[in-house]
Amino acid sequence: MCKSPPTTIMDSDLADAQEVKAAEESAWEILTGFSLPKYAVDSLTHYKNNPESFKNEVLSGITVAVMQVPESVAFSFVAGVPPLVGLYSTFFLGFITAVIGGKEGMISGAAGAMAVVIKDLMADSGPLSDYSKGDRFNHLLMTVLVCGILQTLCGLFQLAKLVKLISKPCMVGFMNGLGIVIFYAQFGAFKKCPYAKATAPSSPDYFSDCKENERRWMELGGEDAAKTWLTLLLVAFTMAIMVGWPKVIPQKYQRLLPSSLVAIIFGTLWEHYVNREGFGVSTRTVGGTEQLKGAFPRYHLPQVPSNGNGEWGVIFQYGISLTFVGLIESVMTLQACDEITETLPSVFRSNQECVAQGVANAVSGLFGAMGGDAMIGQSTINISVNGARGRLSGATAGILMLFFVVALSPVISTVPIGTLTGVLFMVVLSTFNWQTFPMLASHVLPESLLKCVERVAGPLPRIPKADAFVIVLTTVLAVYFNLAVGVVVGTVVLSTFDAWNRGARFQVVKGTNGPGCVVYQPLQPLFFGTSKDFARAFTPGADPQKCVVDLSRSAVADYTAVDALADVAARYEKVEKSFEIIGVSADDKKFIQLAGPAVKGAADALDGGVTRVSSKTALVDDIEANPKDVELRQRAGSHS
Repeated sequence: MCKSPPTTIMDSDLADAQEVKAAEESAWEILTGFSLPKYAVDSLTHYKNNPESFKNEVLSGITVAVMQVPESVAFSFVAGVPPLVGLYSTFFLGFITAVIGGKEGMISGAAGAMAVVIKDLMADSGPLSDYSKGDRFNHLLMTVLVCGILQTLCGLFQLAKLVKLISKPCMVGFMNGLGIVIFYAQFGAFKKCPYAKATAPSSPDYFSDCKENERRWMELGGEDAAKTWLTLLLVAFTMAIMVGWPKVIPQKYQRLLPSSLVAIIFGTLWEHYVNREGFGVSTRTVGGTEQLKGAFPRYHLPQVPSNGNGEWGVIFQYGISLTFVGLIESVMTLQACDEITETLPSVFRSNQECVAQGVANAVSGLFGAMGGDAMIGQSTINISVNGARGRLSGATAGILMLFFVVALSPVISTVPIGTLTGVLFMVVLSTFNWQTFPMLASHVLPESLLKCVERVAGPLPRIPKADAFVIVLTTVLAVYFNLAVGVVVGTVVLSTFDAWNRGARFQVVKGTNGPGCVVYQPLQPLFFGTSKDFARAFTPGADPQKCVVDLSRSAVADYTAVDALADVAARYEKVEKSFEIIGVSADDKKFIQLAGPAVKGAADALDGGVTRVSSKTALVDDIEANPKDVELRQRAGSHS
């Protein structure tokens, strides 16, 4: 018998696969059977019986909320919106995703990844430059609403699985681009408004009253030199505290007083008591940048003016970008949290998180907030450091954020911009993937210099040229366009490189198994990039009477592969030799069988089915169809 031995599957692997499948199939039943009153009663009962868990969750939520305040304000300035807009976003995102999200303990809020996309909409030089600041803000709210609807649809249509197509080089480029854009956004901290824009003598002067082209760089000399140097000193002082605090303070105190909060407190005290009282020089604060009045968020349906300039095109363009950026960040954060808790990955929970993010962003767009996504730093601290395992921690953080907005806005107004800039510079340092430079070194340094560097620093990572190129490409596109464009283009380019390389490495092993039988075994998957090489490997005229294709070490990846199999089958039919396909997986067999009548020859040749032309009449028909085929005419002569 001309066949190869079948492969076996370990029982444990099969059991794990069946367990995952069963969990996914029951997820819809869990969702449709959800009852909010029952959920609330069960939660109260659980925490009543586990008071220690209740205490840990609440304390962890308080810690997370305190950490999110400075970052939410800072990311608001990155996005070019008032601080309250970012704080509202953190409330809506934090509370809603905590209650209905895909992972217990995961934290969401106003995030840098979304802020760097939003900033273009609010910029004076952006696509909405012809509109007033109020109209731009309405466009932003409508964009966030569109983003929320699209994210919800992505979850409902089970599209979270597409995130697995994003490669590591694309993620490295994504984080690098995010870090660079946040870094550039901080340059505004070193600019000044040269003249007052107040509407009345009693009105305060706000930095945001100046348009971007009216702002001027602070000078290192002259009358503003003291303010410039004190701002730089404040930035450095903040960064020093954030670096030193975790090294000198026990971890249990770091949970209650995170380094970013400590830096904000000391920076604010320094600005008010050293700069102002000691040197008599004031530096810009949150209150001096934008008016901040704490209040509950109000329902506000965005009113988008229509003047024929295509603003709806801008809304959908940026809404799609925010959708991709937010879901990439959120689903990747969920996967990181699964690794921390050693939880089995679940496509359903990823889609559930998409729906939760979508609902939260849609609500944000209706209540004057800038939207956001999952925050990997706070999520890691909440789950790994604080040990939170329930939804109460995230819900507590969200509720406290609203309390901070309403009750503590005067305190937030006193925070100096230099301190927030220092916090965000530390965010940049932790966001940018510094391993990028060692990974690229092998491709940009001469071999002699590379060896000298390795003698001093040790072996450097060597990655394929395609991966190195995609890291740079994704980073550049993320900076000059936006993060979504960088990731999408990087993914397509890397996939193209992969298809090319797989095609170049494609091999088919030819052997015999018994008299009159030849076996062809491709060693790589069959797809559009390898189908031509696969077809060229066969020699129907010189082969024995029976040909077998063994696919046990290959796979049928697309319709082009099925068509190539059918084409080879037809070639063997023409020379009156049998053709059989063996070693096909169940999924590939079904795919071949459903591919349609145009590739029927491949389906007929599956395991045991043999395609063959044995009549002289059929051969004559082939000659008439192919009058220049010398091989067919020679076989016709042998029939005579």
